[in-house]
Amino acid sequence: MGVAELSIGEKLVLLGGVLAVVGSVLPWTGSGLVGGVGLGGREIIALLVGIVAVGLLYVADWTASAQLIAVVLGLVATGLAGYTLAETVGVIGSGTLAPSLGLYVSLLAGLLILGGGAHTYTDSEPEAGMYSHR
Repeated sequence: MGVAELSIGEKLVLLGGVLAVVGSVLPWTGSGLVGGVGLGGREIIALLVGIVAVGLLYVADWTASAQLIAVVLGLVATGLAGYTLAETVGVIGSGTLAPSLGLYVSLLAGLLILGGGAHTYTDSEPEAGMYSHR
């Protein structure tokens, strides 16, 4: 399966997964935009989220279950990066470190994964079932 054959939601999840991997190896916090600490606990979780998001597209069919998994992965990545950003700017804690490039890339990655899963999930037609009101 090539990238051209993927749906919009799948492409967003793929791009978000790749960006999550890239953002996790870039510094998240430090003294400036490109300086700072390397891989820590949160960055490793973001790295795993990116790997799982990309792997999800190639291992599983793009069903409602896979789309919900993508939404959860996006929430985890966005939550980690958002919480860290809130810490660095002083909303939570002391705000002693400045946000770096990897943090912004990881936040964007989480939003893309979340948006890709949610876009396809909410865009699909509901199936008639036991609780259907059709």
